[in-house]
Amino acid sequence: MRFKFSAAVLTMALLVAPAARAACNSPLPGPGAPLALPPPSNAADREAISAGVYLALSDDAAEADWAWRRMEAAPPCPVSSFKVEGVTWEVSGGEGAAPLRWARSQGSDVYYFLVQGPSPAEARAWAATRRNGAATGTSATYLVASDGGLQFVMRIYDGAPDARRLADDLASSISGRFTPLAVFDPTGDAVTLDKADPEGIAAELFRPALIGGDRHATLLGPDGHFFAPAPEGGVRLRGSGLFCGDVYGPFERTRLTVLRAQDEDLDLGCSLHSEESWISIFSTRRADTRDDKAIFRDHIRSTQADTGVKRRPVATRGSSGEALRAGAVWVDKNDMGQGLWFVRMGEYVVEFRATFRLDETDAVYDALTAFVTNTPPAPPTDQRG
Repeated sequence: MRFKFSAAVLTMALLVAPAARAACNSPLPGPGAPLALPPPSNAADREAISAGVYLALSDDAAEADWAWRRMEAAPPCPVSSFKVEGVTWEVSGGEGAAPLRWARSQGSDVYYFLVQGPSPAEARAWAATRRNGAATGTSATYLVASDGGLQFVMRIYDGAPDARRLADDLASSISGRFTPLAVFDPTGDAVTLDKADPEGIAAELFRPALIGGDRHATLLGPDGHFFAPAPEGGVRLRGSGLFCGDVYGPFERTRLTVLRAQDEDLDLGCSLHSEESWISIFSTRRADTRDDKAIFRDHIRSTQADTGVKRRPVATRGSSGEALRAGAVWVDKNDMGQGLWFVRMGEYVVEFRATFRLDETDAVYDALTAFVTNTPPAPPTDQRG
């Protein structure tokens, strides 16, 4: 599993502001050092690390942007600054409920913050009982990067790091030299670890009862409940059993989504991207088939109205299969290909939506065929001879 984050060439200079530091928060005590977290050797290891991330970053009021709100509400409190590739990042110190430290730069949507949370031992104890969702333990600190959506845990320390270590680790994070240890989705309270356990499970959704409406959960790997790791690679979606592979030609799987978590109206998604094209697949439980034709037709017309139709059809081969109930392809107002198809799989409707460069049309149809037949894609052909 690969977590992708920003990369740049590193040029770092630490500029300390002693007067500002004295007027704001006290210096970080140090000498907190990064914890070495080996791959989980069993489910309990995975659950302990995931629980620590969840407890450190979740909010009891279920506010996904709590860290941003608290940083915005805190008074200006500059502590230091540093440069990465000529861009200055300002480090501020927290007050009250604000993070211990945070770093921002002008013109960047990415921000970094340092918060207290449980140590792996404290998180393991909580994971064994899960009696409530309140943060338990503050023996460790977590260095986190966020673009306003997902939060990337870059480092976990066994205490508060000192200013020098924090500045070095912030610069390394910004430059792309660190691979995130975990990813937290604050909207859905979901954690995905960089490394899976021996069963192939890397993710967990902690508060599924909150999912629904405008609140959904994003996972970057299988969790064993909504998305089961498949022996052939990829995942199979709960309920429909739909297979979503890791790679389909130029398209790589990027995200898994839980839109509704209850089995009676289960709604799961799988997203694929190439450099400029993307595919979204949604598997929704809808046992009543009587209105399929009208619903599919209306959805296609609505999507065409939203994207615009410059011309149609896109020149491509056709699709076959008894499960394929409706579909349309066209070129939108931006000269991108658009495709929307619907597949019935028992009590589930699978929606296959693609926005693609026209030279990737055949790759889109290859992926569509694999989903219609619910089979893993053929492995790439070795061209080396």
